[in-house]
Amino acid sequence: RDTLLMAADTIVIMDGQIYEKLVDREDARRLLLSYSGKEVEVFTSYRLRYNDHQHAFDQSTWLQISDLDAKDVDEYLDAKFF
Repeated sequence: RDTLLMAADTIVIMDGQIYEKLVDREDARRLLLSYSGKEVEVFTSYRLRYNDHQHAFDQSTWLQISDLDAKDVDEYLDAKFF
């Protein structure tokens, strides 16, 4: 039987620190406010496996985050975009 497995995971790197998955809304708020006005690297690693064949690749990009205030962040979180 043919089997395809796909997996991916993403992290954000800012000021040399790795930021992983958010725990809750307050964690998201704290993190988004810390990104305000900064440049962050978003790194995603992908893995594909089809039967006995495997392929792995990584992708990274740099994002410049706009200046955010608490109101902007709260509106974003209230819309449940995270």
